Amino acid sequence: MGKLEATIELTGLQSVAEESLKEVLSGSIKDTVTKIVQDSIKENYKDIIEERVSTMLAGQIDNMLYNHKVQIGGDYFSDEPAREVTIAKLTDEKVKEYIANNQFTTKDRYGEYTRIKTFQEYIDEKLCLNTKVQKELNSFVEDTRYNINEKMKKMFDDSTRTLLSDSILNLLQQNETYRRIETNISTIASKGNEE
Repeated sequence: MGKLEATIELTGLQSVAEESLKEVLSGSIKDTVTKIVQDSIKENYKDIIEERVSTMLAGQIDNMLYNHKVQIGGDYFSDEPAREVTIAKLTDEKVKEYIANNQFTTKDRYGEYTRIKTFQEYIDEKLCLNTKVQKELNSFVEDTRYNINEKMKKMFDDSTRTLLSDSILNLLQQNETYRRIETNISTIASKGNEE
């Protein structure tokens, strides 16, 4: 058999290894610095950022409510003349109208007016308070009844068990065989004590 020889030339391997190491270290350093900066921002500036964002959003909402105008009325389905009002003014008008009349007009899911309802009718329809209260009350009564029945059964079982145990022991004690066994045990016990 012949010998197999292999020659590996490693020229330039050092520069390849150095480049690879530089890339790995550079990525690792960037990741570490990014993490440190993110943690620092979260720790030091989180409250400031939240406050500024909140102020900015409040300003935008106020701008939309008090400056943005919507057109109401003036269309084919409305008897009301066309006019432009801000959202805040329209809301104020509608709330005053609802409070003064103690009722409002509802719309169905297609956007058509359905009927005038009082607040109480609306609340009863949407919240179904009577049904929910009745269900909760029924559940409470059922749970209470179950708990009482369980406790009464346990008390009856315990009392019956105790009474039967006492009765059976009394019957045994009145039996002649039991008395002889008891006497023999007493005799054995007293002999054991004498020794």
